[in-house]
Formats: sequence, structure tokens, C-alpha cells
Amino acid sequence: MIFLGFLLIACKELEIKDLWTVEVPNKTNQGIELREISDSITEITLENHEDALITNVKEVVRIDSYFVVVTFDHRIFIFDQSGKFFKALGRQGDGPGEYKFVNAFGVDEDLRKFYIVSSRKVLVYTFEFELVDEFALDFFISNLSFEKDKIYVISYEYEIPVDGGFATETSMYILDKTFNGLDAIPIRRVVRKDRQAGWLGYDNFITTDGFSSFVYAPVATNEHFLRDTVFQLDKDRIIPYAKLRFAEPHLDERGIKRYMIANIFLTANYLGSHYYKDGNDIYFFLYNKETSQAYNFKGGPLDDEGDAVVLHLLDPANDTFYYVKTDGFSNTSREEQNPVIGIVKLK
Repeated sequence: MIFLGFLLIACKELEIKDLWTVEVPNKTNQGIELREISDSITEITLENHEDALITNVKEVVRIDSYFVVVTFDHRIFIFDQSGKFFKALGRQGDGPGEYKFVNAFGVDEDLRKFYIVSSRKVLVYTFEFELVDEFALDFFISNLSFEKDKIYVISYEYEIPVDGGFATETSMYILDKTFNGLDAIPIRRVVRKDRQAGWLGYDNFITTDGFSSFVYAPVATNEHFLRDTVFQLDKDRIIPYAKLRFAEPHLDERGIKRYMIANIFLTANYLGSHYYKDGNDIYFFLYNKETSQAYNFKGGPLDDEGDAVVLHLLDPANDTFYYVKTDGFSNTSREEQNPVIGIVKLK
């Protein structure tokens, strides 16, 4: 086990020499069109099928030529690349082959399998959407990433009784392809007097630029400092890689964080972040590593209809994102249409 808690604490207190630092301005970009920053945009209207009526989309994952759509009420639907409904995946429940929640979703391109994590249960499917295995873990998984012959897992353990209150512990587990443990890296422990915990809506804690992997695990509760550094995964350790310097002040007059950083990610050509500022509004920061051009959007860039769309990671190694947009009502007497999924390849 590699103990790195002292390193992560030092990162918030000290400027690390030669750490790549990017400024996040207070000012936001207005009127930037999505087409200005993208090479291609493909919109896919999901079929309004009676077995797959969708209100809110939590995550979209691409499996070969299909799109896996995970909803906020923990249902999983498969659509082809034209948006035609293919099937619902599995059943909700506690029995064999069933899942109650979707805590994490991971794809292993080498083995052509994907993994649904529900609490401590893992369901294993092939790329042909056949259930081939099911097993239990002795820890919770919040995010998992497959890299060559290993699996990297981010795990949050909440409301652990400790002196002075309750702790949230964040750890990284390194597993082999059979989910057996190889190593563990404690990332942080946050102690509060109350049982407060939270989720910021984004689960991409491990991203890749196609060559290296990067880790950022957010804290969804109030602290008196910002955790603004993303770490590079270097074999079986994590090292500071880049820092986002958000505009001061970081705290309001009540001592509450003005910024809640949901993620910091790396793609082939971009460094970026989704974050909340002064309440519930989502912001999207994007920095082009080649041109040094920075964008700071409230919400996101504008689509062809002039609406701000929030971009989510789909394939970071290829600078590919997606957005979700409600199609509206085709007829006021009928149910709302399923969403439109936009697939965006950035320049």
C-alpha cells in the first residue's frame, strides 16, 4: 500500500515547482458557437419507444456502433448509431443478473466486455450485450478505468465514525483483470462534524489523453480551500500534473466555497473542468493545449438553435464529447419525445 495522504495535503498548501498552471478567468465567454470549436457535430434523435421512454440521461457510453444510455432512475437502454431502440439491458432488482443502482460503468476494449457496478455487485456483459458473469466486491466503486492489464478504481466510503465526527475516505484500488486486488492508494480523508455527503453529477474521475491517465477525485462538501490539482497516474503512484487557478476569492463572506469542482480532465488536446460557481449553475472550462486558447462557458457553447449545451466526455483520447438535449413536444397530447444526443469532435 502506498500512502500519499501527506502529498495531497501538501498540494493544497504549497506551490509545487514546475507544476503546469492554467488560469480559469472570472469572465465567461458569451456567444461562442459549438461549430467554432468543433470539427464535426452529429445529432442523433433517440427513438421514442414504449419500452425506452427517457426523461433524464445520466451517462452515455459508446460500445462499437451502439450507444448505451444510463438514466438517472437507473435504467439502461441500447440504441444504434441512427437512434433506433435496440433493447433494454438487464432488469432492476436485487436478484441474480439484476441491478438496483448504476454506481459505475466501465469498458474494457481489449476483452470486449463492459461492467455495470451496482453497490458492491458487478455485472459483466460482452459487447454483444450478453451477461456472462456476476460477482461481489468488498468495497464500493464510484468509477473504474481499464488500462492495459490493470483496472483502476476510485472508491468513496462515507460516514465513517472517527474522533471529531464522520470521515469520507477516497481511495484508488489497483486490480487485475479478474478484479483481484494488487494495490491500494489512499487519496484523502475528509472529516466533518456532521454526516454531510454529496455528489456533483460527474463520474469521469480517471481520463486519458491517449498516452497517460489522469486522476481527479472531487470533494462535494464545503472546505476552506480548493482542490484544484489533477494527478497523473504513473505506474502504481499518482503525481501532481496540472493546476487550475480559479479567480479569487475562493470563499464567500460566510466562508463557503464559491467553486465546487466536479472534475478536472485531460483529453488528447484539451485540459478542462466542469464546476459549479456561487450556487447551482454549471460552468465548463476548456483549454486547448496546443493553441493556449481558453474558453470559460456558463453552461456551454451554443448549438445551431442558439441553446447552450453542456459537453460531457465520451472518448477523451479522441477529443470527443456528447451533449443531451430534450427534443420537446411534437404534440401536446402525446408524451415528451426522447432526447437528442449530440456527438461532438473538437478541433
